[in-house]
Amino acid sequence: MTATRASAQRVGVLHIHSTFSRDGRDTVAELRAFATERGISFVGLTDHTEDLDREQFEELRRECARHSDQQVQLIPGLEFRFEGYPGLHLLTLGLERWIEPESPADFIRLSRAATRLTVAAHPRLFKYMLPEAVAQGIDGIEVWNASHDTRYLPDPGAIVLFNALKRQRPELVATVGPDRTTAGTIARRASCSPRWPRIRCRRSRPADS
Repeated sequence: MTATRASAQRVGVLHIHSTFSRDGRDTVAELRAFATERGISFVGLTDHTEDLDREQFEELRRECARHSDQQVQLIPGLEFRFEGYPGLHLLTLGLERWIEPESPADFIRLSRAATRLTVAAHPRLFKYMLPEAVAQGIDGIEVWNASHDTRYLPDPGAIVLFNALKRQRPELVATVGPDRTTAGTIARRASCSPRWPRIRCRRSRPADS
């Protein structure tokens, strides 16, 4: 690997909850401090949508912008649940405006022009069965959730799901996430896991957005 290529890589953490969520323990500023201390370049926040309204989400976006710079980026996002779909939690990362999807299909439609990345979280909870609209429209599958899977290894069922969908949609990406509500537990998980996977993903915005 060339020095130029190595220096271009960024290490980050996804699926984090702040005090904007009822179970979050760290403010955005504290998450920034944690990232700086650990050499983390970006933190993908996915606060629970049921704990926020439009105004609170805008405050989350402002807080992320306030504590971001070239060293660390705090990425605003939300975690959505849906009545009638037990265990199905869909994440947005880089969400630019408030959306109110009533169904998983609504989520795919509304998020397309409003966010940079969408992820189906902890597939074990929805028993690896995605609604068709999600299977065909989601950007990524969380193959390792440190709160719901084992501490050291990804979820084999999630990997099977990811591989099956990727055969149909080569652009699909795999993600990992601690799904943590405190920086302290992120640190403990990371220290117990010597090789956290690195992921690189990017989705182009629609031409009409």
